[in-house]
Amino acid sequence: MTESSSETPTFLLRDLPGLGQLLRGPHWVGLGLLLAFLLPFGILTFVPSRVLGTFNSLHLWGKGLLFLFLLLGLMGIWWKKVGIILFSSGIAFLLAFLLFGQQWFSLYFLVLSPLLVWRFGKPRKEGPRHGKSQWVLLSERFLRSNLAQIGLFGVMFFYLITFFGPFLWPMDPLLQVDAGNLKLVGPGTHGYLFGSDQFSRDILSRLIAGAWISMTIGLFAVGLSISLGFFFGLMAGFFGGWVEFVVMRLVDLLLGIPRLVLLLVVVAFFKDSVPSQYRMHLIVVILGLTGWMGTSRLVRGEVLTIKERDFVQAGRALGFSNLRLMVKHIAPNCLAPVIVSAALGIGGTILVEAALSFLGLGVPPPTPSWGSMVADGKEYLTKAWWISTLSGFTIVAAVVSFNLLGDGIRDALDPRLASKRLNRKQMDLAMKRAAEKERSEKEQDALMESPSELQKGAS
Repeated sequence: MTESSSETPTFLLRDLPGLGQLLRGPHWVGLGLLLAFLLPFGILTFVPSRVLGTFNSLHLWGKGLLFLFLLLGLMGIWWKKVGIILFSSGIAFLLAFLLFGQQWFSLYFLVLSPLLVWRFGKPRKEGPRHGKSQWVLLSERFLRSNLAQIGLFGVMFFYLITFFGPFLWPMDPLLQVDAGNLKLVGPGTHGYLFGSDQFSRDILSRLIAGAWISMTIGLFAVGLSISLGFFFGLMAGFFGGWVEFVVMRLVDLLLGIPRLVLLLVVVAFFKDSVPSQYRMHLIVVILGLTGWMGTSRLVRGEVLTIKERDFVQAGRALGFSNLRLMVKHIAPNCLAPVIVSAALGIGGTILVEAALSFLGLGVPPPTPSWGSMVADGKEYLTKAWWISTLSGFTIVAAVVSFNLLGDGIRDALDPRLASKRLNRKQMDLAMKRAAEKERSEKEQDALMESPSELQKGAS
């Protein structure tokens, strides 16, 4: 009884989502999962009135759609259907971006985040290599790199801040606390953890609110550019001929125009004709339409190689249609470099959005954006360094996180690179297993030789 009761707590702690990985590794992934699991409970504990007020502010049809997508997400979690979860969460995120706003999606993610971690975030038991899917092997190779884990944790952290932003900021990011004096307050004084700007607005609240602008624009703009590039690259590589000639010449033409100059001209042209509430959508469309060329070239090169392989030629011999060959056989084999390109592209898109906001061509004020916050503080660098410096460091941290994530995915997709990144712990484990295997083989050989030695002694 004593041994079983003493072993039970250790077993429970080890198998808790996030905590098991934090204690035994991968540590950074465990920290991110634990944060995603505990943060909603902390929000419901400390600011329940803000959550209830956000829910009551929704219209009736907003509440109905919220319950509908929550039901779809819960069904996917219960059945462990990742496709249903991705579909419902993606459509909900798109609706929040187009119609309902950040607070609507914050309520949605507040319910799903701990359930997702509880259902899918439990530590995996070690087992043999055979019987594992390619995605499991990919994740194992990815988690061998500590830098890749740090990048994944950084991306998880920034998107948790983005999704839970309305429940995390200390005060309204648009509120002028001391509108009469408008004094610059340094970090850590008068209740301002990160200080205040020239309009007495809390810097920390504006950084959290600005994450919705920068991270959402980066995700949707890259999603649009990746989709366009994948489509045109697939068409050009598969059909060839005049289709390839038209697509590639269009790509060469667009690549010959400096992207930043093109963005400045287009945004400046449409700035006055588009209402301010749709400026964010305009930036997403422009960034997506001007960033798909590199992906199309990448996909075209992959398609030219894959369509000559034996399984594609066998499909042609069996009478498969071109649509079936492209969608079911060629396109899935082109996803690996596209995923890497998307992970690296989000960081670059965040930088471009910050540059547009710095030049005054981003979202209109007083809506907070990381780039506009850098621009607001450039005149106060000598006496209020925290305005530009903290927002600039936030941009750097987000971009570095996505770059580390992209590098980790790229190395994981190449087993030759992944094998070189084994850490010391895994090398010691592999050597220990090899020594145990060699010892067991010697014992078996000794058992096999013992009967013959006994027969020789008897004779």
